[in-house]
Amino acid sequence: MLVIHLHNMKLETVLGVYDHERKDAREMVAHLDLYVENDAACLSDRLQDTVDYDEVTLRFRQVAAAKPYYLIEHLAHSLLESLTGMAHLARAGIEIQKYGCVKGVEYTAVRLEKTYSRKRRSLAE
Repeated sequence: MLVIHLHNMKLETVLGVYDHERKDAREMVAHLDLYVENDAACLSDRLQDTVDYDEVTLRFRQVAAAKPYYLIEHLAHSLLESLTGMAHLARAGIEIQKYGCVKGVEYTAVRLEKTYSRKRRSLAE
């Protein structure tokens, strides 16, 4: 299985439970692993045979900016949900890092994974 890694993706969002965290948008850092259902692009050299990671980053930036989030867990879930239906994507894992929210801790992070089901055709189709 082909794995595409996107590391240190910067996302601007309002994230936090406390009032002081919710005043302004701030930068989160995401690390994403995209598991491609086949390695056809390795042979074809065609974008349509793989996951378009430019489209992934566009979707993530739109989701992050669309609304404020209380929990980093919900943000991670929303980001992975935005990839549902994306061609060639079998599974994805994301880690989101939130800096400066706990005194004496560099960052807090959440890791979440999602498997995307493919609609299988029957022999009658």
